[in-house]
Amino acid sequence: MPLPQLADSGGVPAGNGDHGFSHRHAPAFDHLRRPAGGAQPRHQLRSQGALLRREKWCLRRAPGHRDGRGIRRHTGQGTGGELSQTGIFHRAGITQGKQVHQDDVSLITTVYNEGDNIGSFLESYLRQSVHAGEVVVVDGGSTDGTAAIIARFAEAHPSLKIRLIIDESCCRRFSKGPIARGRNRAIGEARGPLIAVTDAGCRIDESWLEEISAPFAADPAPDVVAGFYRTAEDTPFLREYAAIFIPLQEDFLPSSRSIAFRKSCWERVGGYPEGSYTAEDTIFDLRLKEAGFRFVTNKRALVTWQFARDKEELVRKLSQYGHDEGLNRMYAGRYLYRLCALLFPPLMLPKLILEGRRRRLTLRKMYFFYWHQCRGYLSGLRDGFSNEQ
Repeated sequence: MPLPQLADSGGVPAGNGDHGFSHRHAPAFDHLRRPAGGAQPRHQLRSQGALLRREKWCLRRAPGHRDGRGIRRHTGQGTGGELSQTGIFHRAGITQGKQVHQDDVSLITTVYNEGDNIGSFLESYLRQSVHAGEVVVVDGGSTDGTAAIIARFAEAHPSLKIRLIIDESCCRRFSKGPIARGRNRAIGEARGPLIAVTDAGCRIDESWLEEISAPFAADPAPDVVAGFYRTAEDTPFLREYAAIFIPLQEDFLPSSRSIAFRKSCWERVGGYPEGSYTAEDTIFDLRLKEAGFRFVTNKRALVTWQFARDKEELVRKLSQYGHDEGLNRMYAGRYLYRLCALLFPPLMLPKLILEGRRRRLTLRKMYFFYWHQCRGYLSGLRDGFSNEQ
């Protein structure tokens, strides 16, 4: 059964990773070619700040008209409003009669002790308007019965073609980057040329797979399709902090909770980096950008993400995000500002004025986020220097 066509895959830029205030920018230039399987040199990671600043300048200076979201766009013929050749994300029209076949798409995800969430994820996949040719799930050795839940579901729904792979090396006991390692294992096992990626802790909208896959029928065809995400607001705690985690349109990179790409692109850049627990999808996105692959966005490819169950878990995540960005020496300028703002809180006022209403920000929330992320960042820098000695 072919995946239905999509009339227009353009829209709001895609979501970033789960970094709280660390909304990621995508570099527009410097499409550096990298040998297949090559690792990214550390000096390239150090230069990300310059690349990100350059990309923001490019968006402001791009020729063409200014659309309703304040982004200048070329009025390219027959492309539904394509950015200039140096632009980042493109809107793609779908060629009449061209379709993506479901057997070409492999959906992959990783799990570890997701017993509380995996049932709702599987049910949300069952309700999809179309299904992938296969689903590859890598379990990092769960001890809470997650694998058994998946196995029973796969047996009850054989038409979904769910393949469960248990690989205990894909957990933190054996790997610094278990999520990246699990994704790489799943993609390596996948049979389809198109890879759709999400997280098992998410609930995917009924049309998510259809929307994330359909742009590959565009002319010209993209290499990467970036989806979007919303945050769960099921409890007072989630409602209080949810808006902070929604990416701004002008400040984004795809998150691997809602993304699809060609398997050949994954091979070309050497897969997800396995050197840190978080920030792996940020680095993966940047490698794809630097290799010159073409991105499109589709804001209708939506998943719902629960960023934390309580304040304790939120603190752990903020510290972990900061640690891994420090370990990879990313966003040095951003963290310098945050450290200065912690010492002199009035520095937070401009951001509070600009983003306060959209993000339901207060000075207390900003201080809370900055404190825990900066603590993690400094710890990551220390660990990075220790590893080099």
